[in-house]
Amino acid sequence: MDTTNVKAMSLSFAILVALGAGQFLAQATLIEQARAALGRGDSDAAIEILGKAVAQSLKSAEVHYSLGSAYGAKVQADTPSVADRTNLCCRRTVTIP
Repeated sequence: MDTTNVKAMSLSFAILVALGAGQFLAQATLIEQARAALGRGDSDAAIEILGKAVAQSLKSAEVHYSLGSAYGAKVQADTPSVADRTNLCCRRTVTIP
């Protein structure tokens, strides 16, 4: 190979690496934004952000795991605690004759 071909291949490789790194950094930024939203208790925003991250990186286990965690946080926030459910079902009105 002559030096022109080597330089062209090196440039092509550098461009591919840069594009991959850019996608990785964008994905990491979205994950951090979603974690911040979960920290604020805003699971809906985290789910929306992570949906975008999944669209950018379909094969990322971290993104899918984070999205599942966000859905789990939403379910937990929307589900009454055991104490709340017990109080709801055990309230009785007692009338004294």
